[in-house]
Amino acid sequence: MESGNDSASGEAPVTVESVEPSPTPPPDPVDEVEQRFEDAKAASAEGRLQEALSLYRDVIAMEPGHIRARNNMAIVLDQIGDYDAALDCLYAALDTEPHNAEVIMNIGAVLASCGRYQEAEAQLRTAAKLDPGGTEIRANLGFVLFRRGLYARADEELRRVCREDPGHVPAHMYRGEALNRLGRVEEGIRVLKHAAELRPERPRTYYLLGMLYDKKGRRGEAARMYRKAAELERGSPSR
Repeated sequence: MESGNDSASGEAPVTVESVEPSPTPPPDPVDEVEQRFEDAKAASAEGRLQEALSLYRDVIAMEPGHIRARNNMAIVLDQIGDYDAALDCLYAALDTEPHNAEVIMNIGAVLASCGRYQEAEAQLRTAAKLDPGGTEIRANLGFVLFRRGLYARADEELRRVCREDPGHVPAHMYRGEALNRLGRVEEGIRVLKHAAELRPERPRTYYLLGMLYDKKGRRGEAARMYRKAAELERGSPSR
């Protein structure tokens, strides 16, 4: 009679050993950098600017050559009015990529923000040479030319932007104002009406339209535009 005990047959009993789970691999540093970068972009888009700055600083500390982080951080610094820090950030990015048209464009934009229009124009023209088809570069150049009082040259740049990007609201706004300064009132009205169609919630568009209608002696239409602008400023619905 065979025994039911395996050890009686002379064979060692089978034992099941526990297997330790493999340790979780450390996070990929590249993935972590990019996640923080995306978090910073989201914070900026939602208006959490100080949080965005903190996250961009983390990204740059982890990867000093992260051009997009330096560029985007400069945009946030420009928004809060820290122009010197914004320029420092952009020039540091330019040290890494001397021919980056977007970085040079943003240097021009920040210089314009602090009223250094001639320097801004020079930077924007450099960016335009590097990226001749860059619509946003041309738009910023048009804005700077307008601020310098060079309305005909501003119109030339902005007309091209409006043609290539019919949805570019600031380009239509600035072009409408430039046309007004040039005395081309009917053209200005047409351009600003398109801006109002694109962004009907902006009171300044209607205020400018009111001014142009006044110049044409169209008092009723001017009054309606002024009223619409005032209602939008107050946040009350237009009738």
